[in-house]
Amino acid sequence: MRVLNVKGVTRRRTTSSIFRWCVILVTSLLFASSAVLASKPRFRIIYPLENQEIAARDSSFIFGSVTPVSRLWINDTPVRVYPNGAFLAFLPVTPGEFVFHCTAVSGLDTTRVERYVRVTTRMMAFPVDSLGFDPTYIFPDFESVLRGGDIFEVSVKGTPDCRAFFDIEGLAWEIPMAERMPLPQFPWGDAVFGDLKTDTTFVQGIYTGVYEIKPWDMIKDARVVFHLVNEESDTVSIQAAGTLTVDGSSVPTIAVLTEETVIARPSPGQAYTWFLPKGVKLWLTGRRGVWHRARLAEGHEAWVPDGSFQVLPPGTPIPKGIVRFVRAEGFRDRVRISIPLEERLPFHIRQRTNPSSIIITLYGVASDTDWIPQDFSDPILQDIRWYQRSSRIYELEILLNQPQQWGYDPKYNGTTLEIDIKKRPQIPGWPSSPFKNCVICLDAGHHPDMGAVGPTGLQERDVNIAVAGELKRMLESDGAVVVMTREASEGISLRSRPRLADAVDADILISIHFNALPDGVNPWRNNGSSVYYYHPMSRRLAELIHQEVLEELKLPDFGLYYANLALCRPTQMPAVLTEEAFMMIPEQEMLLSQPDFLKKCARAIYDGIKRFLKENR
Repeated sequence: MRVLNVKGVTRRRTTSSIFRWCVILVTSLLFASSAVLASKPRFRIIYPLENQEIAARDSSFIFGSVTPVSRLWINDTPVRVYPNGAFLAFLPVTPGEFVFHCTAVSGLDTTRVERYVRVTTRMMAFPVDSLGFDPTYIFPDFESVLRGGDIFEVSVKGTPDCRAFFDIEGLAWEIPMAERMPLPQFPWGDAVFGDLKTDTTFVQGIYTGVYEIKPWDMIKDARVVFHLVNEESDTVSIQAAGTLTVDGSSVPTIAVLTEETVIARPSPGQAYTWFLPKGVKLWLTGRRGVWHRARLAEGHEAWVPDGSFQVLPPGTPIPKGIVRFVRAEGFRDRVRISIPLEERLPFHIRQRTNPSSIIITLYGVASDTDWIPQDFSDPILQDIRWYQRSSRIYELEILLNQPQQWGYDPKYNGTTLEIDIKKRPQIPGWPSSPFKNCVICLDAGHHPDMGAVGPTGLQERDVNIAVAGELKRMLESDGAVVVMTREASEGISLRSRPRLADAVDADILISIHFNALPDGVNPWRNNGSSVYYYHPMSRRLAELIHQEVLEELKLPDFGLYYANLALCRPTQMPAVLTEEAFMMIPEQEMLLSQPDFLKKCARAIYDGIKRFLKENR
């Protein structure tokens, strides 16, 4: 009995103890719940920034984070909140001042945030019920300096269905203008990354006019004035900001390039086409704003920016040269093509893959090429041919026995143009050391800038360096020599990164990035993995890396792109840029915060490079 009584007492004490712990636990839970219920949800909008101008056709995205398990509405639309608090919404917007009204509810409390932005107004027709001009669409809006035979083009937007004409004050009056047919609009972001479809808004009331400069025309800083006349003969006029000067000088203007590399373009501010070294001479024949026109040959012109050249004294002869011979010499790791000239002249080089060749175009050059000594003991060379395309265009074609090209490096040595064509790197350790002696330059994109930022604030530059570090370890363990353009928080300028790859004689350049979208592109339909290249020699490397990334990461296929990017443009080695996932997509940002997923990103690039080398060993 005593034992039972002792046990009974003990049992009663245990029950009492459990009860006390239950009371404590319930009290704690109630306190915690009341704390949660009493705390306002945190709210952080990463994009767009306050008062930011965004370019969108009819919808755009907003993303950031709130306290996890919150409920969220933006402009009365329910928005999913992810376990880490991230959110992303793609919502209708209207042109002009626009507000995202955001409401987050956690427990019994609510946080409201407003994000003010400005949605850029797409081009609209001028109202038909009033006579006037759109002051934001009047061209030219810069000073033009032209010569006899040039075409001076003007454009203005105003009331549709009127009679329009313009004056060049002091030169010509009542020059007729034509109303252009309504034009569809192609939003850039959607056209490249989203759905290729035209904007349904057609723009009317755009008038264009042209005037051919006569050899005898002489004018300086002439004003351009537009006039519109309606059916009631009412007239309105407006003056353009730009002016016209006609240069009637009979003395050519010759300039010499003063920058290390000058990017010349086919028209002012347009695509990169020519990469011209310091010391090249150009014949300048006109100007539009800050862009100067250089005549390369009959029907061929290039445009270079202010500050990239020095004008030579009047009487300097027009740049020209004669190619009397071309020399080919073989070296251990390259073949050098030498083209002696009298002075440094503009040139353009392009690659061709079928057949494998490099084509050099020289401007201002005539041929007297009777001799081409060729080192055919070197297996890379198949043949060298020249063509006189016109009186001032000389073309040299170098046919190669190397199907996969590994780069070329053009430079002037004095006035001799030398093009070093790189040979395939030798990898003696295959397959046990598949990267032995291969020099690979890894660029962890961005820094000091953050790059793209995810909904919870994860910065692209940090993800880039983490993946680059993993890839570096993988490559070095298999014999590669790896050069990084930055380590952790240390980085060089964007312009210096491809120069570093060239300076270390890299065999391959990989730039590692993670993606974001332009305003107005639907992120739910357009995201995933993509790879970018510029030169034909880099396409196969880009293809193989892209295949491995898709296989390894299992994300949507965002595509393989030709892209004019600084880290894709080097000519000295195959170079690609990877965008393996999207920082702004909440599911993908969560993956990018996991070390195992970052290793997968690095492994996919590693496997792509390895396949590329295997194909070409």
